[in-house]
Amino acid sequence: MMDRIEARVLAWTTKRKPTDASTHWSLRKLAAELGSAILHTTVASVCAEHNREPASA
Repeated sequence: MMDRIEARVLAWTTKRKPTDASTHWSLRKLAAELGSAILHTTVASVCAEHNREPASA
């Protein structure tokens, strides 16, 4: 299951923009968009593991 979550986080940071007209994702905003089962700490872990910051996507 973690592989699917990881894939979703990485896909969203590279292919989607925030829906609220923000120019960058925040960890909490991205977690909220991905669904209630994903915490911002999970998003942070995935981003750190792949040397990616949501805001730089």
